[in-house]
Amino acid sequence: MINFFYRLRFRVGCGKICSLWNHIIRHLFGLIFPVYCSLTKPKYGLNREKRNEEIIISLTSFPARLNVVHLCIRGLLMQSLKPDRIMLWLTEEECKNIKLPKKIEELKKYGLEICYAKENLRPHNKLYYTMKENPDAVIITVDDDIVYDTRLVEVLYNAYKENPDCVCCNLAHEITLKNGLPDEYDNWRGGAIGKSGKSDLFVALGFCGVLYPPNCFDNEYFDYKLIKDLALSADDLWLKATELRLNIPVNKVNENTKYPFSVRQSQKSALGKENNGMKRNDIIMKKLCNYYKFDWTNLK
Repeated sequence: MINFFYRLRFRVGCGKICSLWNHIIRHLFGLIFPVYCSLTKPKYGLNREKRNEEIIISLTSFPARLNVVHLCIRGLLMQSLKPDRIMLWLTEEECKNIKLPKKIEELKKYGLEICYAKENLRPHNKLYYTMKENPDAVIITVDDDIVYDTRLVEVLYNAYKENPDCVCCNLAHEITLKNGLPDEYDNWRGGAIGKSGKSDLFVALGFCGVLYPPNCFDNEYFDYKLIKDLALSADDLWLKATELRLNIPVNKVNENTKYPFSVRQSQKSALGKENNGMKRNDIIMKKLCNYYKFDWTNLK
């Protein structure tokens, strides 16, 4: 059912008529998928066979989204290549003393793990804690208000097997330079449309799914004081800085990506709009550049 709707969509940046069609398909999916989930039972969604390395899907959520996050997880339980674990991170300060919706609790018997983080690192939560506890695993991060294509894990894992030294993603922005330094965020090549492969200038976009290889980051990535000082609200930029520091390229899997389906009525956080609209991404990027002194002109 999910893949049927994904096949109907056009790629990112396909023109006004195609964008209108995408809008219609997105609207229809938003109406139909919740009904589909209410009328069907989920199936056990984890891998049952031995494999050389563990694959973990990791996401985070917060109270305003807890009424819809089960829709995202239902899609993750339908993957063509089954993960070994699906970890949903909540924070103790926001969720420890509240009753979780029954639709989330019921998914535990189908493979969902619900974990509680003591320190709230906001968007960083979805990777930080899973990677800290499972450094030897392949970790795929997703957003909690998206219903993903059921081939998400398969596509990203195949890309990783071909490029084990890379962070692999479906969609990325491409940093543009001005006077040897990153230009304003709004001037970056949004979506890096028409481009794929490895680049030091790609910034992986988490909402389309990102895969991180085992043991790819060092202890400095986990320095929560640095995170708070430099990039608390922009995990994608903190991750980019970590990748540059450790010489890890980003591999954009496809030249032409389709946007995933967002969940209707998800009370979407305004974090991205806040970062962009108030130019906070530029402020954060400047902080990171001043702290790390990257040599931008020699990046590949």
